[in-house]
Amino acid sequence: MPRKIAWKACEYLALAIPAIDRSRPEPHNPARHKATSTAMSEVTEQGNEAAEPAGPTPYEMIGGAEVLHRIVDRFYEIMDTDPAAAGIRAMHGADLEPIREKLFDFLSGWLGGPNLYFQRPDRKCLHSAHAPYSIGGSERDQWLMCMYRGLEDAEVDPETRELLHKPFFIIADFVRNS
Repeated sequence: MPRKIAWKACEYLALAIPAIDRSRPEPHNPARHKATSTAMSEVTEQGNEAAEPAGPTPYEMIGGAEVLHRIVDRFYEIMDTDPAAAGIRAMHGADLEPIREKLFDFLSGWLGGPNLYFQRPDRKCLHSAHAPYSIGGSERDQWLMCMYRGLEDAEVDPETRELLHKPFFIIADFVRNS
C-alpha cells in the first residue's frame, strides 16, 4: 500500500502544481505551504483506501532501488564536478552523503516505491527544506540538468526519462522562492 500513497502524492504534484503562476517568482508563502501540506495529507489518507495502481509505478519503470541509487549517485557526482552546477553545489556542505540519502529516500516514495522519506525523523516539507536558500530559475535549471543527466547516465530508457521530465520540472519549479 505505501506505493499507492506515494504515487497519489506524485499525481497530486503533477496535476496541482502546474496551476501555480510562476511568471513572477513569489517568496515563501506559509499560508500556501499549509494549504499544500493539508491537500497532500488528504491525498495520502485517501490513498490508504484506494486499490493498487494499474501498471508499474515510475519507481518500477526506472528499475527500482538499484537504479535509483545510480541516478542519485550520478546526480551528486555531476553537481559536485560540473561547473554548470556550481550555484546549487554552493548550497551544500562538503559532505554530500546525508543529502544524498535524503534525496534517495524522497524520490523512492515520490516515484511510487517505498515511502522512506516520510519515515525519517528529520523529514521536512519541500518548501521548509529549501526556504533557507535563494532558489530561482537558474538554480532550478541546474538541478534539472543534474537530474536529467543522472537519468540518462543511469541508462533509464528514453520513454521513461521523457515521462519523468515534466514531473521533475514541476517539483523543481515548486521550490523556487526568488
